[in-house]
Amino acid sequence: MIPVCFCVSTADVAIVEQCGKFDRIGSPGLNFYIWPCEMNVGTLSYRVQQIDVRVETKTADNVFLHAVVSVQFQVLREKVYDAFYALSNPKQQITAHM
Repeated sequence: MIPVCFCVSTADVAIVEQCGKFDRIGSPGLNFYIWPCEMNVGTLSYRVQQIDVRVETKTADNVFLHAVVSVQFQVLREKVYDAFYALSNPKQQITAHM
C-alpha cells in the first residue's frame, strides 16, 4: 500500500472512496489516501454558483414574455454526500424546475 498526498483548494472539498464506497470528505489543504484501496473520486465547491435560465411566461392579458432568471445556488456543508451522489447534473435539474 502506498500513501498518496493530494491538495484540495480553498472553498472545495474532496470525496474519498475506499474500495468503491464513500469513506470520507477531504477538507481544504493537504490530504492523504492509501492507494490502491482508497481513491479521490471528485471535488465539490462551496462557492456560490450562478446559472442564467431563459423562461417563457404568460401574462394575465395573454401576452407571452421571455425573461432571463438568474439562479444562485451553493452546496451546504452538511449535504456534501447528497450533492455529490444524488445529483447527476445539478445545473440541468435546476433549469428543468424553472
